[in-house]
Amino acid sequence: MQSQVCCAKTCDNGVNKMKYYLNYIKEIINDFNGTIATFENLPSLFIMNIEASKYDIVDCDLHLKKQLPNDYKFFLQEFNGGVLFKIEDYAGFKLLSTNELIKHNEFQKRNFGQYWNSEIILFCECIGDSEYLGFKIDENGLHNIVYCIMDMLPQEWEIIENSFDTLINKLIYEKGRKYWLDTPVG
Repeated sequence: MQSQVCCAKTCDNGVNKMKYYLNYIKEIINDFNGTIATFENLPSLFIMNIEASKYDIVDCDLHLKKQLPNDYKFFLQEFNGGVLFKIEDYAGFKLLSTNELIKHNEFQKRNFGQYWNSEIILFCECIGDSEYLGFKIDENGLHNIVYCIMDMLPQEWEIIENSFDTLINKLIYEKGRKYWLDTPVG
């Protein structure tokens, strides 16, 4: 199956873009039993959870003491987490559910102690690596995406993308490849 990618000409805002990506994910799950080839031409799975309730999302925001970006909230309303491009337990991207968001962020906050950056919300675990993707809230309230290598301090984590919907677009287009590793950041 060919990856279809939404572009600014066909999708006019973040919600419309996210609807497009979510429909694409549903298509993979429904039409292809969740199976899609990766950039290495390996079979992988898309496995998604049922939607989160509005209460779950509000509770998550309150517990994290910051707002998740609207495009991620929209994602959670369709799928309360899930896995993209899963290859057994070796590779893939685990998008965290509302409960997992709280647990993973609390754990890493305790783990890093005084070095934790309170402007970061971890939202995706890179399966098979000691890595996450996180939202980093800037002074204007924007949610950039940071690549979180757990062997580094949070202050060293680099911004790799400017929104969740752009990240999902590129992950689908790149068939699960960590495209940001090929691009100089900073």
